Amino acid sequence: MDTKTSTRHRLWTPVALLLALLLVAVLPASAAYRVQRPITYDGGRLNQSYLYGEVWGTSTHKGVDFSYDLGTDVYAIADGTVVDLYEDYDNGDDSDPLGWGNRVLIRHSARHWDRTTQQWAYVYSIYAHLSKNSVRYSIGQFVYAGTWIAEVDDTGLSSGHHLHLQICIHSQSDRTITNLGSSTTSLSPPAGAG
Repeated sequence: MDTKTSTRHRLWTPVALLLALLLVAVLPASAAYRVQRPITYDGGRLNQSYLYGEVWGTSTHKGVDFSYDLGTDVYAIADGTVVDLYEDYDNGDDSDPLGWGNRVLIRHSARHWDRTTQQWAYVYSIYAHLSKNSVRYSIGQFVYAGTWIAEVDDTGLSSGHHLHLQICIHSQSDRTITNLGSSTTSLSPPAGAG
């Protein structure tokens, strides 16, 4: 091996190793942003006769409703950890003072740049009006995007069998349904954030 080849080899070996390490680091990180449909593609429909943020009396509907039959499977939209759940209401029971009925709250692995607060925020998804005892995970368990987590019902303040899916962001990582809050206004990250 001549001096030129040896020098070139010494320069390119660390660069190649660095590129390989970056690939290993970037591929799992990009997989964390994978988002799945929360419910099957077969049948059903988006049941929205009102727009996001439309005020009904003293409350605002801030989610999306998917009208499906009782017992239809519900899936996690992205990787994350189950941080809250409740599943003791019977089919049609509307006595939940929060209106959610049986529900699951997942804090997702991916974070979001909140332009309002100028900081990274945690992304949460709420799955509401679920079947009694249908939740397949416990608080603290990790779920992957596309994982079956529960079944559709009409518990809580519901107008029939459907999944209510709502996305919230919050600066704190320890939120539950009761302290999540709903005053979230956020836009896309600014150029260069992240």
